[in-house]
Amino acid sequence: MYDQALLRGKNAPAIRGASSVEAALTRLLRGSGLTYRKQGKTFLVVWEKATPGAKPARKPGSAALAAPAAEDEAGHRTDIIVTGERAVDQSNIARKYEKDEIYDSVNVDDAGQLPDFNIPEAMRRIAGVSAIYDEDEGQFMTARGLPVSYNLTTFDDMVMATIGGYGDGSRNINMQAIPSTALKRLEVYKSHMSDQDLGWVGAHFNTDTRSAFDAKGLYLIVRGKLNYFTANDTPTAVPVGSHNSDNTLGYQADLTMSDHFGADDQFGFVLGASYYYKNRHQYKTQYNNLAYLGEDADGDGVGDIVAPRELRAYAYTNAIKRVGVVAKLEWKPGPMSYLAWTGALYTMNESENRFMHGIRGISESNMTVTDATSGTFKKGYGEIQAAYFPNNRRQISSKLHGDHSFDNDGKLSFDLGYSQHRLKDNAFPDVSIRTLTSISGTYDTSGTFWRLVPDAASNAAWYSAPSYVNVTSNDIRSRHSQERVIDFKADYDWHTRGEPGLGFKAGIKITDLYRTRDDGRIRGVRGTDTGITDYDFAYLSDFEISGRDGQPMLMLDYQRWQQVMGQTEDTDSSYEYDRKDDSAYGETIKAGYAMVTYADDRFKLAAGLRYEDVDVRGWYNAVEAASPHDLYSRQNINGGYNSLNPSVSLRYAPADNLRLKLAFSQTLGRPNPDQVAKSGESVSFDADDTLTSATRGNPDLKPRRSSNFDATLEYYFNGRKNLIMIGGFYKDIRDEIVTRTSVMDIVYDGILYENVRVKQPQNAENAKVWGAEAQIVLSDLSFLPKPFDRLGFNANALITGAEMQYNDDLKLDFLPYQSKFVANVAVSYEWTDRLETRVAYNFLGGYQDSVSLNSDETAVNLKSQRRWTNWETVDAKLQYKVTDKLRLQLEAKNLTDANRRKMQGPSFQYIYEENEFGRSFFLGASYRF
Repeated sequence: MYDQALLRGKNAPAIRGASSVEAALTRLLRGSGLTYRKQGKTFLVVWEKATPGAKPARKPGSAALAAPAAEDEAGHRTDIIVTGERAVDQSNIARKYEKDEIYDSVNVDDAGQLPDFNIPEAMRRIAGVSAIYDEDEGQFMTARGLPVSYNLTTFDDMVMATIGGYGDGSRNINMQAIPSTALKRLEVYKSHMSDQDLGWVGAHFNTDTRSAFDAKGLYLIVRGKLNYFTANDTPTAVPVGSHNSDNTLGYQADLTMSDHFGADDQFGFVLGASYYYKNRHQYKTQYNNLAYLGEDADGDGVGDIVAPRELRAYAYTNAIKRVGVVAKLEWKPGPMSYLAWTGALYTMNESENRFMHGIRGISESNMTVTDATSGTFKKGYGEIQAAYFPNNRRQISSKLHGDHSFDNDGKLSFDLGYSQHRLKDNAFPDVSIRTLTSISGTYDTSGTFWRLVPDAASNAAWYSAPSYVNVTSNDIRSRHSQERVIDFKADYDWHTRGEPGLGFKAGIKITDLYRTRDDGRIRGVRGTDTGITDYDFAYLSDFEISGRDGQPMLMLDYQRWQQVMGQTEDTDSSYEYDRKDDSAYGETIKAGYAMVTYADDRFKLAAGLRYEDVDVRGWYNAVEAASPHDLYSRQNINGGYNSLNPSVSLRYAPADNLRLKLAFSQTLGRPNPDQVAKSGESVSFDADDTLTSATRGNPDLKPRRSSNFDATLEYYFNGRKNLIMIGGFYKDIRDEIVTRTSVMDIVYDGILYENVRVKQPQNAENAKVWGAEAQIVLSDLSFLPKPFDRLGFNANALITGAEMQYNDDLKLDFLPYQSKFVANVAVSYEWTDRLETRVAYNFLGGYQDSVSLNSDETAVNLKSQRRWTNWETVDAKLQYKVTDKLRLQLEAKNLTDANRRKMQGPSFQYIYEENEFGRSFFLGASYRF
């Protein structure tokens, strides 16, 4: 332990080889005017004439950092211990300074918790990183405005298994389901080194777990939290699934514990456990289809008078329960060897009831314009939908790590990991009933929320349960998806970890991934003779949401529906649904890498190569329309690719507190499994049994290949407690992946068919992404006059641009999920040594989550394009230290009650959907032993 002020400006002589702590300290401090003394098992670096009984600059087992020592009124040296938000920021700065890569991190605080609500939202503190939201909560992480699938996420540097968002075919990793228990820090690598996996274009995210040896002895944190959501008036009389109710009070409990034992404290363990439950409500208004009427005076290709062809109003109740357990066993038989096993189990059980009442089915020909904002409609229908969406996940991981250092400064290490992620949802109903009576009335687009208002006769039918007799959906569905990953890595490192002179590192890595998907559906017979008039299946609630003022929702008691009505199965449709979405995808990556480094006092150069050989395998079902039901034929996949990619980085320090980092690398954006093994392939034959068209995956799909250019300038000041960073990047992406239709020859069931119109993912020509990012962290403003000396400030911003050559005729100026501007600002203030507050502002720029084109793929489809608007939120936190061990926290999320809004149409000027989920509040306490 040492006071940073003692070492500032001093250089130690280089030493090498194995040594005891005492012998190493003696050699390192020779000629510095400093010495050390031992206090228990802690070595303290002190002045030659140390004050007897002086306190250590850092308390054993504490995560707080030491500030420069001060003097009291009597002239004795005292220690300033920084805690809370400023300690987190100082930890992040210190870690960034140590790294050769363009790198950032978010550390847990001295109470063992992340500074934000979950992992994706905590990552927003980092320049260039933003969270992709699932309604009110961060779900995925993305970097530099790139799609989520462009990134790599690892757990203790081990590849994590995933099943995408909800069992889809993506590589997206749902980080909202992983509790922060037992984590030490979250890491982001923005530049690539050859010892890292190639599979990312945006960033490499890593979660780093705690070690028992991070603390000097027993480390124990217990936390509890209550949460409350203000959106809580959805009718809950007919819930399906557990825990759904009108009580939106939730709770959370966490335990983190570590210690070491043995004759020489050579053994250690870490245990983390978390339980989280929340129950929130949500409201949504959707205008899925618009009519573009009248003349096209503005020349955008569509009529200038716009009216809604349908209006859907949704009300949700959503209950989520998450449980997490992390265990770690460690062994240090000596100063040169280390062995550790880490195991983790995370489960997430979500129970969502979704109700919809709307007017649909209005065609443009049945709409009449009265003026620019009003008109009439006819021949629509009323519709009630009720659905239950469970989400039952289980993720397990296990990792064995070992390393041994040699007398020549070499280090041999290995990692062996296993990860499995499973989604298993059985028997969740989906019911939809429509009116046979046509609905007529008026529309009004003069307000923010547009209205469809039935006339008197239609209104009676719209709100009358007996009118809803046309059953269009009466299904029971299931979703099964599972992925497992086996990951092995071994390497030898000599002299690359900061020592001057030459160094090298070489190793191998093998990753084997296998994913299966098995979705099914018991499809009920549709029809109009269900006898709904004999039962009270629907009820009129007094519940209204935005856009439906004065129009309460008619809701279906679908629990009773299932009990009383039963189900007549459509066996042919059930057969089809049970097969068309089934698929399997396998991927084996065999890699070898080598890296050479050279360093002196001012700069470090690292250059390396990484070779990967990738084998792809799997199967999917192809469907051919036939009678009485479709025919399915399993199609096998065999493919792969190889790649040799360089990486070069330079770190240069023109001054002690100024660092310039330059990096070039070539990386890969691997195809998503469903782009290769597309479930539900369809083919069509003509009367001569000639295959004419197909919608399919692409076993020959190549990965994106990105050439990355990165540069940052980092200025550290005030004892490296404050930071200003500016940076820029440019990415030239070849073989970008898009879905296109083209005419080609294909093989189906072993037969070659020529000139088939095929829609499938294909490699486009290229894409380019560029941008600039900046960050300022002021964790120590003690040089300011009071009361401003207790302020802390953290801000970052990202500006990006992009273009993609979709095909020969079309160039786009965006990529999916690309926010062209992202910004975060957090201000903390220590009112007293015990009371601290923090206010955080987040700006997430608008983005499109998909590409919508005309049928000939030569232009964007202005009618169907959609875009999320800018979203601004304000969060706040208050923390009070009752004692050094007991802390109370009050947190508020989305204080401004901001809704999420998606727009559509030319220039994205019309609402597609409005999501309202209200504010949330958290009251918690943590106790540290």
